[in-house]
Amino acid sequence: GAPAKVTLPKLVAMLPFVWLAGALVLAIYVCASNLDFLRIVRLRRPVTDQKILDLLEDCKSQMGIRTILGVVTTDKVKSPALFGFVRPRLLLPEGMIEALNEQELRYVLLHELAHLKRHDIYIGWLVSLLQILHWFNPLVWLAFYRMRSDRELACDALVLARTQSNESKSYGRIIVGLLERFSCPRPLPGMAGVMETKSQLKRRIAMIAQFKNNSYRWSPLAVIVMILLACVSLPDARYTKASASIVAKPSAIVVRRVCAEMVHPFYTGAPSPDGKYLAYSDWTALIDGGPPLTVLELTTGKTHRLTEKGSWSPFFPIFSPDSKQVAYAWLNPENKVMDLRIVGLDGSEPRVLHSDREVQVFLPKDWSADGQHILAVLAKVKENLHQIALVNVSDDSVRVVKTFDTFDPLSMLMLSPDGRYIAYSYPSAEDSSKADIFLLTTDGTRETTLVEHPADDRVIGWAPDGKRLVFTSDRTGSIGIWVIGVADGKPQGMPELVKPQMGKFHPLGVTRDGSLYYAVSTGRSNVHIATLDPETGKLLGPPVKAIQ
Repeated sequence: GAPAKVTLPKLVAMLPFVWLAGALVLAIYVCASNLDFLRIVRLRRPVTDQKILDLLEDCKSQMGIRTILGVVTTDKVKSPALFGFVRPRLLLPEGMIEALNEQELRYVLLHELAHLKRHDIYIGWLVSLLQILHWFNPLVWLAFYRMRSDRELACDALVLARTQSNESKSYGRIIVGLLERFSCPRPLPGMAGVMETKSQLKRRIAMIAQFKNNSYRWSPLAVIVMILLACVSLPDARYTKASASIVAKPSAIVVRRVCAEMVHPFYTGAPSPDGKYLAYSDWTALIDGGPPLTVLELTTGKTHRLTEKGSWSPFFPIFSPDSKQVAYAWLNPENKVMDLRIVGLDGSEPRVLHSDREVQVFLPKDWSADGQHILAVLAKVKENLHQIALVNVSDDSVRVVKTFDTFDPLSMLMLSPDGRYIAYSYPSAEDSSKADIFLLTTDGTRETTLVEHPADDRVIGWAPDGKRLVFTSDRTGSIGIWVIGVADGKPQGMPELVKPQMGKFHPLGVTRDGSLYYAVSTGRSNVHIATLDPETGKLLGPPVKAIQ
């Protein structure tokens, strides 16, 4: 009979089976090759020469590697290679140890350890899996061929980054010498070698000659660039040219007003950690020349005063961690000294925590999570000294953490939730209006720059988990709220924008549930009339609003 006619639909229907057959054949070949090579390697005894093992340990220490690694010599490889998925082995050709001097062998070991440091064996298996799945696509094979070449360049850079700056030439000469004496390795997914073809080596030697000590550290930049390019290529991806940072798309943020006509231009107020109260100086109810320290219950709108007649200018109230006490600065009109005082939430047990004629200004900024210390700014005006200090609530002792010539008293300082670090803002240069953000250990022994940018960056507070710091920045052209990750006192990743275009506002604090309280100026003002005693300068009666 006539042969069956193969139609296009039949060919299309057969393609999945063709792909599956090719993938299975390639998978079987790859697995069989690796298992056969593993069987051969296991039969070889590891090197026991103590001189070689000591050199290997020195190289591991230099590369920061603790993995147990055996060295095996075998005639099954023609160049050095790292092999093994679970228990990696360093394979050396027969006679290589005798043929190389100590310096040459050291570079060989460092290069192979660089493969181990970069997890190139695991990446090799992943690449093999992708090649098996895409065996029909020549572009995939070409891409992974180039990737293996670039992998060697990356290992060269990592080795040179861990060695002296003048070793690049000798390292390059040794690579050339190895190519002259040894062949290219057998390509297996579980193997990472040191050798390449002569055509690839020319580019590699050029890159070694051009190596700079800090060039390998810039490799994360390539990852960031790739992420940015991927974000741009996605639908609805956005990039703000005015910002050099990765900008996070703000999530749904609810903003509500909790208090009106609350504050003096200093915006001296703070929420309680549980978010139930707001303490502030009520400049709408002056008493004997000064505002009373007032607490607002946010759920009911009721207010009660913590200081009564005779009070004069309480500033910068902050709540204790249990929201049961308020610490505040008290400007004493008699000696012009600003004391540190504490009072109960119900006005009970008021006490002067610290009063010192040598310290003209004493501003509380934050309360430690354990309730034992108050973070404060001390200013000795006569000596022109400003200090960050921790005040012990129990015994009134003061421990100075850092001293400055100048410091903005309105600047916010925040203790991390674990009590290990102090976050604060400080001018990036002398006489500059722009500030960067720093982290200082509470014992004053270590300080790092957390946010460094030409913009004006100011601390707001810590996220409740202590893993992120919230701050303001005008790097996009307008003031916004940003966050940056923090771990072990160091920045993690790039700052992210969470609330843009905040305008002119003053942060008051972050509560345990992550709510940010802040004050804004409404642009309105009231006119009051009050009768003064000409001799004492005190009010003879409460001020009366002249304009209703």
